[in-house]
Amino acid sequence: MLKSWHAALVGILALTIGVAHAQAPTNCANFKWDITRERGWILASTGALKSGDSFALAPKGFKVALAPDAQLHFAAPPERAPLPGRFGAILTLQGLPKPGVYQIALANEAWIDIVENGKSLKSIDFSGQKNCPGVRKSVRFKLTDTHVILQISNAPHANTRIAVAAKP
Repeated sequence: MLKSWHAALVGILALTIGVAHAQAPTNCANFKWDITRERGWILASTGALKSGDSFALAPKGFKVALAPDAQLHFAAPPERAPLPGRFGAILTLQGLPKPGVYQIALANEAWIDIVENGKSLKSIDFSGQKNCPGVRKSVRFKLTDTHVILQISNAPHANTRIAVAAKP
C-alpha cells in the first residue's frame, strides 16, 4: 500500500510540475518582430559550424562551437570590446540571394557584428528577450554584398546556436 501511495504522490508531483512548466510565461511573443521561424530552426539546429567556417543561407539553425575571443583575429574590431574569458566565432556567410535586410537570431547572450567589404556595419534594429527558450536576440542588418563576415563575440559559453534569414 505504501508503494501505491508513493507512486500516486510521484505522479501528482510530476503532473503539477508539468502543468506549471507548460504554463510558465515566456517572452517569445515580446520581440519587436515575429521570431517563430528562426526559433524553430534554432531549436532543431541541424547544421554545425565552428569559427572559420563558411555557410550559406538556409532554412535551418546551426550549432556553433565558439573559441576564446582572445584567440580570434576579428576582421574588424567588435563594436563591444570582448571581455576576458568570453567566446566568439568568425563565420563567412556566402551566397546571399540578393541585397536586402537580413536578421540573425542568436540562442544565447553574445554580441553580433557584420563586416561587409572590410567595414563593420551598424545594425538597423535589434530585439531581445531573456526568457524565450531558443532565442535570446535577433539583430537586423541591411546587406549590400552577397558575402559577409558574421562575427560573434562576448559569449559567456563556448557554444551557441544561430539562424540567419531574409526579413520576411
